[in-house]
Order: sequence, then C-alpha cells, then structure tokens
Amino acid sequence: MFAVKANRQYTITEAEAGRYQDEGYDILSDDAKNVLRQGKGKTVPYVKYQEALDQIADLQKQLGAAGKKKE
Repeated sequence: MFAVKANRQYTITEAEAGRYQDEGYDILSDDAKNVLRQGKGKTVPYVKYQEALDQIADLQKQLGAAGKKKE
C-alpha cells in the first residue's frame, strides 16, 4: 500500500498506515488506484473531490463528441 500527500509517495505497511493517515496522507491500495483511507485534515472530503473529477471527465467526453459531430 502507499501513503500519498502532495508530491510525496511512500510504500508502507498496514502497521504504518494509521500514523501516515494522521499526518494527512491518503492511504492507497497496492495498485495505487483506490483510496483506502483519506488523510486527516483535508479541506475537501475525498468523495466530493472524486465526484468533481468524474464530472470533469464526463464533460470532456461530451465536448469531444460534440467536436466530432461538427466535422
């Protein structure tokens, strides 16, 4: 598993996860694709952040599809 914060990423064990989470690191799965635990002290909850990313991706797809229709 990984602890990630800003531009830092550390490979950690399950025993270290709590300490890193308390320091504000997000704890990610071994494939670094799923957030297992959100770091403490965040100003935006992870769920809202992920919803925003999903909405951006959807809008980019719509823009791409609209651009292809005009051609």
